[in-house]
Amino acid sequence: EKVILCLTPENTEGYEVTENSLEKGTFSVSAKCGLGYIGEAQVKACADGVPYALRGCEPDRRTCGVPEDTSGYALQAKSLQIFNFEVKAGCAEGFSGSPSVEVCTAQGEAFKVSGCSKTVSCQSPVDQRGYAVTETSKEVNGFKVEATCASGYYGEASVTPCAEGNTPYVLDGCNFRKWCKAPKDSEGYEVTETNMQLHKFGVTATCGKGFIGKAKVTPCADNSQEYRLSGCKAIAVCQSPGSV
Repeated sequence: EKVILCLTPENTEGYEVTENSLEKGTFSVSAKCGLGYIGEAQVKACADGVPYALRGCEPDRRTCGVPEDTSGYALQAKSLQIFNFEVKAGCAEGFSGSPSVEVCTAQGEAFKVSGCSKTVSCQSPVDQRGYAVTETSKEVNGFKVEATCASGYYGEASVTPCAEGNTPYVLDGCNFRKWCKAPKDSEGYEVTETNMQLHKFGVTATCGKGFIGKAKVTPCADNSQEYRLSGCKAIAVCQSPGSV
């Protein structure tokens, strides 16, 4: 018995074909629409010595629409066709996050964009006296501000982010460096000055020659004021009767 074979069509564009058997009696060929085509693929067996037929698929011309609200995003659309969709997204100025784009599934339906939110930032404090500040990022998410004590100040600088956006971050830990001055009159005392800074004041004293008592040094109360010496008195000297 003569075996009749169906032929493969010359043009199968738009179809993905699987040929299991091309014999007419046991013909078994399946197909589905290829990339960029839509529909319901059908295969019709051949007549004698001619190709089998493919039908049911047509070019996919469906396109996505653009969302009505794209605020917060910087979009670059190269293709809005569903099968060849290519839209890139970034966060616009004043927004931050990880943007993503989702293709639509029906003609004219808007694609979806998400992932960017309004950037929430701290403000710089108005008064930064006593601090040397480096502001890398004032955004609440990713906050990075560093500080050290400025010249003329002492301590350990700290920076606390703001609790909510548009409020200042907090600088703390640095104090004005105050200095004491030596008293103009130090008669009766022998003084050793180790450190004249008020916050780590180091001055000691003893009673000088001809004076007696327990020397005491009191730090100054404020910057550029004199420290105080007390506790020493001149030794009383008795005179001989002949000199009276």
